Amino acid sequence: WVLAFFMLVVGAHGWWRQTRGAAPPSKMTPRARFLAALALPLGGVIHGAFASGGPLVVIYATRALAEKGLFRVTLCLLWLTLNTVLIGQWIAEGSLDGHIVRVTGFCIPFTIAGMVLGNRAHYRIDEDRFRQLVYAVLFLSGVVLICSLIG
Repeated sequence: WVLAFFMLVVGAHGWWRQTRGAAPPSKMTPRARFLAALALPLGGVIHGAFASGGPLVVIYATRALAEKGLFRVTLCLLWLTLNTVLIGQWIAEGSLDGHIVRVTGFCIPFTIAGMVLGNRAHYRIDEDRFRQLVYAVLFLSGVVLICSLIG
């Protein structure tokens, strides 16, 4: 609940600021840069504990990384690393069963389609619109999380 509420607040606030012409990350005050930097290790801890630290990492990256390409490659590398470790742990525990492998196989074509569409969108969306979309997705992810907690 706390994570979902946090995602809603940060997503809505960030989107509102971006639509009003917020300063780019390169113009952040030292205090704002420090607060954004706190989200990164906390995101790693949350990701390790619950496999859902992404929102905190996105908050950090959106505020600290000025260029959308750097944002994208940083998050891809971070999540590849974290999720590889998690998958290794699940394999060692014996948690991955046939059902999970089948569902994963079913999702692969959709993942590839998302990668292709995301790559196309990456080159067509300007920096400001990109940040607005990141905050909108963060907000909507909070809504989805709340719906999953309720239902």
